[in-house]
Amino acid sequence: MEYTTVQLSRLLGLSRFQIMNAAQTGVIKPVQDAKGRGSSRRYSEHNMKQLKAMKILLSCKIPLREISDILQCWDDIDELILKAEEFYELFCHLTRGST
Repeated sequence: MEYTTVQLSRLLGLSRFQIMNAAQTGVIKPVQDAKGRGSSRRYSEHNMKQLKAMKILLSCKIPLREISDILQCWDDIDELILKAEEFYELFCHLTRGST
């Protein structure tokens, strides 16, 4: 299945800008890039999972450049999402009340 930027934005709760920025900076590689004004990118199921992991890691204040490295190095995206969710829970626990 393929998704548009708008569909992913609604499904994941990311802004369209965040998704487009991830594609433009090479954090993710859409299955179809925009081919000019008025055209749209198409994203795969794998891209959707990468963006889900990206959202979790961004919530932990991890810079996008480092998230890009993590996504490129991690083979199993489903495992990465699980680990990112565990890390997010720990991050929230450790930072709770410290602002």
